[in-house]
Amino acid sequence: MLRYAGALQGSRLLNEEFTRTVMTGKVTDDQEAQALHWHQRDGYAYGLVDSAIDGKPLVWHNGGASGRRSQFDMFPAHGWTIVILSNYDPMLLLPLVEKAEKLVAQS
Repeated sequence: MLRYAGALQGSRLLNEEFTRTVMTGKVTDDQEAQALHWHQRDGYAYGLVDSAIDGKPLVWHNGGASGRRSQFDMFPAHGWTIVILSNYDPMLLLPLVEKAEKLVAQS
């Protein structure tokens, strides 16, 4: 996933125009934005969510069900990527995800 993040952000997977298309929010989901209250400017973009934390751009996707959770965050302006794969229920992992994102956003 780290190699994917590097290839996508470095326009090695897609050209620059398509990279911007995939990483830039098109549809706003107010319900999702309210559930993830620490994010700002949530917009959905072809499988990725375009957000910001403390004004710092964040592009992410997550998933999970009972007994598993994943989080994939790219901070394009920082060059940081967070990948969390776990076998915890989604709500149990949420505080860790929030803490990791805030630490990167503050760096």
